[in-house]
Amino acid sequence: MDTTETITLVPVIYEEDALKQKVPRELPGHELFCSVESITQSEWAAAGKQGLNAAYKVIVYTDEYGGEGIAVLDGIRYKVYRTYRRKDDKTELYLERRVGI
Repeated sequence: MDTTETITLVPVIYEEDALKQKVPRELPGHELFCSVESITQSEWAAAGKQGLNAAYKVIVYTDEYGGEGIAVLDGIRYKVYRTYRRKDDKTELYLERRVGI
């Protein structure tokens, strides 16, 4: 693993407004320790084919990840675009940089 840092995972829920439209609302995030790794070239290429801007692979303990869709790493907000649950009780979160997150 490249580096050990902290990450804030932010859950998002959707509520209906007066027009019955789904409006996202962020809940308070929670901070946890993680390992940050660079994206491999193959992951970057596969994500790019789907129009994604892959940035990092972050490894957290599976028990600490609750499906949050937004991650804040070093003060920068990322979208979790893919997850992979490993056999060693850890989950890989693949983060992308996106405007408006």
